[in-house]
Amino acid sequence: MADAEYVVRIPEELNKRVNMYCELLGLKPEELISHAVGRFYGLPPYTKEKFFKGKGRKFFIPRSCFIIFALPYEEHRKLAKWLMKGDKIDIATAPDNEVIIMNQTKLSKWKAKKEKQN
Repeated sequence: MADAEYVVRIPEELNKRVNMYCELLGLKPEELISHAVGRFYGLPPYTKEKFFKGKGRKFFIPRSCFIIFALPYEEHRKLAKWLMKGDKIDIATAPDNEVIIMNQTKLSKWKAKKEKQN
């Protein structure tokens, strides 16, 4: 029996992201999808050690040195603004696999204002 071939239509935004990840990892889209399906069925994660920054220079960073996760659009914009302003940012973990990203610069100003009111 011949292998079945499936055609799956994906939204344009997802297609852009898949292509971006493929470019970052140096994979073809079908290879990335194959890895994703493999993960769904219990295969180990893809562990290529390359990390790219856009289309520029390629460099290697061990995966043990960073964590990548997506934020909702508004939260991503907020964090980007904090970083552009040079605010001090702290990162902590919380129960239920949550990550807390706290703007210590704003928190210090808020605390000073509260103490001034008392």
